[in-house]
Amino acid sequence: MSEPLTLERLAELRRIAEAAVPGKWSGQDFQLAMTPRTVLALLDEIERLRRERETLAAAVMAWEEYRNAALGSIAEVEAVAKLREAHTKALAQLQGRGEEGQE
Repeated sequence: MSEPLTLERLAELRRIAEAAVPGKWSGQDFQLAMTPRTVLALLDEIERLRRERETLAAAVMAWEEYRNAALGSIAEVEAVAKLREAHTKALAQLQGRGEEGQE
């Protein structure tokens, strides 16, 4: 596994790449910067970000499916809000706070 790319390293690579003359790949700074280790680190980061994006997209889709199934209508949303309020009051009473715990 290659070393992680810090923000500073990414900025350095960007600076070197932007300073390279287009079509002239023989620039010493560019060649020294683009080592197999650097390229592998870039590829590792791309793969990590793609996995993260897929995981987050799946979570968003699951949440949307839940929301559409469980809270599809305004009446259901209002019912859930009332249940939550009743639950909060019940917990407050069980904990001995009674109405004082409510604002």
